[in-house]
Amino acid sequence: MGVASAGMRLAERIFGKLNDRSALVLGAGTISEQVVSQLRDRNIGHLYLSNRSRGKAEEFAKLYNGKVLEWGQWDAALKLPDVIVSAVGVQDALLTKALMEKAMASRGNRALFLMDLGLPRNVDPAVGKLYNVFLYTMDDLSEIVQQNRDARESEVPRAEALVEEQVGKFISWQASVELLGVLDTLRGSLKEKRAAFLTEKLNGLQRFNAEDRKQIGQMMDELIDRLLIAPAERLRTEKELRKKIQSVEAIRALYLSEREKP
Repeated sequence: MGVASAGMRLAERIFGKLNDRSALVLGAGTISEQVVSQLRDRNIGHLYLSNRSRGKAEEFAKLYNGKVLEWGQWDAALKLPDVIVSAVGVQDALLTKALMEKAMASRGNRALFLMDLGLPRNVDPAVGKLYNVFLYTMDDLSEIVQQNRDARESEVPRAEALVEEQVGKFISWQASVELLGVLDTLRGSLKEKRAAFLTEKLNGLQRFNAEDRKQIGQMMDELIDRLLIAPAERLRTEKELRKKIQSVEAIRALYLSEREKP
């Protein structure tokens, strides 16, 4: 957030939305253009522009749909706006206390927000003591910008910790999903190996008939399911268990051959 944006936010704190307000910008340099752009972004109701070089002011007015006021005709100009922004290169104060006292009287002391962005200052500091005048200088606004920057920077560690936490949760969730797939593959592989194992071992044991062999096979299947289904169910239901899982590659390498890996 820059100085111009900070100033407009302060103005909105005083007036609320600016779409039914008017603003006068004195000067036509880079800073003034930033301010005018901010005012237009906030849909300022009426925009007045004044500059010692009328031609430059007219260029601004055409670009930003504003109205040019004659430079130096302060009695007419200063009673119109709710917001006045001055960014002019002058040696002495452009808006003096006497001038602003007269302007406030003609305005019926209606609230006035003043941004003095000139270097040196364009507005007599005593103007800030007038009733219902809210005066902010370049130093004031720069300090606000710095405070906002510091506040954002102080939030960086908390934001980084939050990101790290969410990434960790995602990795754990992803690993648990992969591990469930590994367990399913492992279950199928073990049942295939169980069938081959039974064929090999039971062929030489004639005392087991077909029904016995079937029951032995079912008991071995039940054992495999108990060993693998219970852990899989825990993975689905226990968040704390999922947090402990960061990689399933070791489990995959431990239990499955290269051919069996999903």
